[in-house]
This record gives sequence, C-alpha cells and structure tokens, in this order.
Amino acid sequence: MLMPTQIVQTPNALVFTNEDVQGRRIVSLSGPTAPAAVRPFDGISRARWDGDTLVRVEETVWPKP
Repeated sequence: MLMPTQIVQTPNALVFTNEDVQGRRIVSLSGPTAPAAVRPFDGISRARWDGDTLVRVEETVWPKP
C-alpha cells in the first residue's frame, strides 16, 4: 500500500516526507550534502535536471550484508 508523500522543492534541494516513515529524504540539487567521511546508512542523494527529467544518484550507500 502506498502512503502519502509530501514533496517540497527549494532552489537547492528536494525534500520527500512519507507518512509511514519517520524522517525525510533530502535530495541535493547543488552538490554534495555531506563530507566524504559521513556515510549515512541509506546513502547520500544528489540529483540534477536533464531537461524535464530529474536524475537522482545515490552515493555512499552501505553494502547489503
């Protein structure tokens, strides 16, 4: 079942907040969101616009056990 998602866009980022998950996903549109030494469990999201399409890249994601 899909839960409602709120999407907020700023000039430098997109923020996704899901009703069923505590927390939010911040997708940077202007470069890295954290220093290389910081490795959040679910990775770091960066994105860029390619015409009308948002291309999102996940970086520094921990490998699955």
